[in-house]
Amino acid sequence: MAYDSKNHHYVPRFYLKNFAYDEGKSRVFSMNLKNNIHKNKISQICSQNNYNSPEQEILQSRFEKVFADILKEVIESPMSPDIDLSLRFLKFVGFMLGNNIKKRKNLAESISSFELQIEGLHNNHKILIDEDHRSRFDLSLAFSNAFFNEFRNWNFIRREIGNKQKVFITSDDPVSIFNPENLLAPTYIGIEWKEAKVENFGDTIIFRGERGIKAEASFTLERISFQKDVMMIFPMTPTSCLIGFSDNNRYARFTESPMKSDNINDLINTITFRYSNKAAYSPSKERLKGTVTQLPRVLPM
Repeated sequence: MAYDSKNHHYVPRFYLKNFAYDEGKSRVFSMNLKNNIHKNKISQICSQNNYNSPEQEILQSRFEKVFADILKEVIESPMSPDIDLSLRFLKFVGFMLGNNIKKRKNLAESISSFELQIEGLHNNHKILIDEDHRSRFDLSLAFSNAFFNEFRNWNFIRREIGNKQKVFITSDDPVSIFNPENLLAPTYIGIEWKEAKVENFGDTIIFRGERGIKAEASFTLERISFQKDVMMIFPMTPTSCLIGFSDNNRYARFTESPMKSDNINDLINTITFRYSNKAAYSPSKERLKGTVTQLPRVLPM
């Protein structure tokens, strides 16, 4: 199905506005992976033509209205380092992960692998693939929900910057999940699919979702899993960053020795930049220039 060309954001504008440098909250400084720095309008970054179908873009807009209020509430609320973040905020973090262009690509690759398994079981049948964006967006939501269920077992702290000369940057993939024992290695994320219920209609296989609605290529995520020790960083504002720990021992070590110097802030910026899709963003041109582009191999904790 063809749609009129529309520019859809995979990172919400209400989030990006927190990192704007102008009073109108419309522009950011950006640095691409070649370290070139430019000024960009928020309306023109972190977006892609026809990322969602028109119906799904309406649904995403509804989500974003709710999440904008949640983020505002979290930013304005004083939080102690060991606060138990609200489930509503974790839903937003999961949404940011599932809606990202890089994660959708990973999902597409996982779906292709799953399709090959089904085709191997049903050699005489073909699989219908939905040609519009419905499957992509539904899987993004399933992915974010699965991340939310995983996050509920994590520990989180919030790191604040009091120095106006030192700020956190963000990127077009703002939620970074990494292995602190090897920052240069890809992070393993296991995706388990729920066993599909298959009905045969002639020479076509049609999958059924949990609600029993016939849908072409409707897959159900069972769960998402990580290697034991992974961390997450999510810059909420230039002065506030969320840090998550899947491993309780690492969380305890970090809270005992939280690296109070500016080194940890610089390292967070480096991770944010290196785990971005194409570019990082900041209200400060100087902070982008000062971002170290080479990651150390191990997190110095």
